[in-house]
Amino acid sequence: MEGILNWYESRINNGFMEGFNPVLQAFKGRARGYRSFERCRTMIYLRSSGPC
Repeated sequence: MEGILNWYESRINNGFMEGFNPVLQAFKGRARGYRSFERCRTMIYLRSSGPC
């Protein structure tokens, strides 16, 4: 009940992150061949920034 009242007062929710999570999971699946986290992170930035 407290969570509902907090939302009513602040109007903040995690809908954006819940929607973005499947996108991140798809990128992680594609990035299994990358050998470093930096390269994986770069691909996430590149793929999520535009019409690529």
